[in-house]
Amino acid sequence: MKKIFFLFIVIFNIFQTKEENLILNKDQRLLSQENEKKNLIITVITKYKWDSIAIFFNSIKNSKIKNCDVVTFVANMTKKTIDKIKSTNVKVLPMPEKYLKESIINSRWKIIMNYLDDNPNKYRYIFTSDTRDVFFQDDPFKYYDIQKPYLGIAIEDDTLEERINKEWIINAYGEEKHNQIKNEKIFCVGTVWGTLDKFYEFAKLMWDNLSSEWSKEKHVIEQAVGNYLIYYDKKFSDCLVKSNNENGYVLTIGLTSNEKILMNLNFEIFNAQGKKAAVIHQFDRRKELLNKAYLKYYPEYLDDTSNLIFVSIIVFIMIVIFLTNNYRKLSKKNREENFRLIKSRDDEENCNQKIKL
Repeated sequence: MKKIFFLFIVIFNIFQTKEENLILNKDQRLLSQENEKKNLIITVITKYKWDSIAIFFNSIKNSKIKNCDVVTFVANMTKKTIDKIKSTNVKVLPMPEKYLKESIINSRWKIIMNYLDDNPNKYRYIFTSDTRDVFFQDDPFKYYDIQKPYLGIAIEDDTLEERINKEWIINAYGEEKHNQIKNEKIFCVGTVWGTLDKFYEFAKLMWDNLSSEWSKEKHVIEQAVGNYLIYYDKKFSDCLVKSNNENGYVLTIGLTSNEKILMNLNFEIFNAQGKKAAVIHQFDRRKELLNKAYLKYYPEYLDDTSNLIFVSIIVFIMIVIFLTNNYRKLSKKNREENFRLIKSRDDEENCNQKIKL
């Protein structure tokens, strides 16, 4: 009897081990299939000339990001500009006509969703961003290759008490709700990334809010909606990955003080811990950084004589305006001084006449 029982235990363990191995192999296959999927950088742009977006597309090409599709939807752009974009190995698609009447800042979420619907299960990680004021230094996906669903957001240095963001949120949701989140650091909607499922969920929430009647009536800005979803509704609180300028790899430096921007002679920008960032946003707020970006990613722009002439004209106009304003101020000051002297002299003469009397 004991031998039969022992034999039963052995047979049971063999089958259980096989079952566990089958489950393990299945999980490994699923993980392998997930890892084999491509990543996606996707943008939606309109009315731009090549000079305004060359830094963005050339920087992606220079970064040599592996296993990644770069897709951009365009509208109201010249064939020359579109051909230039295509030359950087980017797939260019026409923006659906029905969204042309919408604000591109709002409609881009729906356009991206539609593209993902048309390409189901093709991508693992999604990254979307603005174009004019963004450049890539490295592959962002290798820094955020997290083996679980997540939504990635970039955090600025200031809080939601910052004047413009404060106005946007109060306009959309009222002062009381703003007061409840005013101490949170600004989430910049200009760069958003994550796993396919969480990114899609965020994009849908953005579109549902921005396309609603109340949003259109109030002319709600997407930045307000994004911060409201993250901080007030606490959406994605269980899977949120924040990239700040202290230790993140997607940096938003528009509100960062000059002394906090770390940069080497090769125009590589680092986070506060000295680690090279993958993506830089809002660099164009500083002329020095904009010129360095052109020099590195689109030097032809600075070499173009027509651009130099244009810049020279702008500088000349600014000098004329400056001198004119100073002349007006000086003239006004002289007039006031002359008036004061005349008044002082008249007062003195009146005083002398009274003394004589």
